[in-house]
Amino acid sequence: MKKDKKDKSARKTGKPPNPGERKAFRKRVSISNVSALEVEGLPFWHKGNLQDDALIGSVVAFPPPLIEKLTALGAFKPGQSWGYFRRQAVLVRREAMDIVKILPSVSESKGTFKGLISGERGTGKSTILAHVMAAALTKGWIVISVPQCNDLVLNNSAYNPIPDTEPTEYYQKHHMASLCRQIHAVNEEVLDKYQVSQAHDLTIPVTPDMTLSRLAFLGGQDPEVSWPVFKALWLELTREPKGDEGTLPPILISIDAIGSLMQKTELRDAKFNYIHAHDLALPKHLLAYLSGGKSLPNGGVVLGATSASMKALNPTLDIALQMAEIRTAKVDLPMPEFSPFLTYDQRVLDILSDVSVRKLGGLSMEMVRSLLEYYHASGLIQEVNDDVVAEKWTMAGGGIVKELEKSTLHLRG
Repeated sequence: MKKDKKDKSARKTGKPPNPGERKAFRKRVSISNVSALEVEGLPFWHKGNLQDDALIGSVVAFPPPLIEKLTALGAFKPGQSWGYFRRQAVLVRREAMDIVKILPSVSESKGTFKGLISGERGTGKSTILAHVMAAALTKGWIVISVPQCNDLVLNNSAYNPIPDTEPTEYYQKHHMASLCRQIHAVNEEVLDKYQVSQAHDLTIPVTPDMTLSRLAFLGGQDPEVSWPVFKALWLELTREPKGDEGTLPPILISIDAIGSLMQKTELRDAKFNYIHAHDLALPKHLLAYLSGGKSLPNGGVVLGATSASMKALNPTLDIALQMAEIRTAKVDLPMPEFSPFLTYDQRVLDILSDVSVRKLGGLSMEMVRSLLEYYHASGLIQEVNDDVVAEKWTMAGGGIVKELEKSTLHLRG
């Protein structure tokens, strides 16, 4: 049988996207809409109202100086509704306010609070992290964020073994360089007040009068030295203050989509076996503070959040979260039983054995009304009354934030 010739007119003649262009388009975040109405009387966060319980259930905006820092921290995620409004604002929830109230006590006692936020998809876990990061920045804390842990476990970035480690650990130089750039961009004003006080074995020149901000900047410029520079920077951030420097500020570590770090990755070792996420240098370093294996000498908070959007089958994480929720609630409930037909990861159980877990659910009717009134003031919906509130709350599956946005913002008109 004679084959038909291919239709040449069907050939693609357009210019293909440049490397990384599709990824950038997929991950782009619109955080403002100049066409939206300015909400009159919208309060802003400042040092005086960070712990004000009267704000619970109301919408409060981030001050403009924090927007660039929160963007660098990855607080604003693709798919969220920031681009519908003139200002970047959050609904104040009791769960977020409880964590913000911990910051002063942790700073005074030099303790380390370890917390985890769980919940179903679209309940606002990442927004809680953004709220807490904004509060820590307002208080002058050093803030470090891993906005998407899934990027660390995909086999799309270079990784190298660290000599003389057993079991073998691996560092990811490009991710470390990115983290150093973030630390410099977000905390430059704070780190400029402190200078290098210790001798570090680095391949780049480090002078005694170099500021910690400059050290973080150098680590972000060259991926080849990013890991040793980060280790040197961390030693400086967790040291005792020298001279008249004063106490170094506390540290907030934010880890979003932490479930990706509780399993094996897509990276392979020399024997072509999958590498566990706890054998990667950066996750191991951060999870040591979440588990309580290490503490922050100047005080701090380690706060993580799970992600239901890219949740993999992980029975160990599921049962560890259930056990942690019961311990945190301090209720007299039986602990879940381990199934004899499943394999559990003891390393994951150890990490979450002493972590306070807060599970988010849907919003109450009052909070839904507050959000709808904010939508109305922004010119996005026409009216707000008892019937509208009840309808939207029901359509949102009992006040699930993401579902509320879908039924209100995405389908308006």
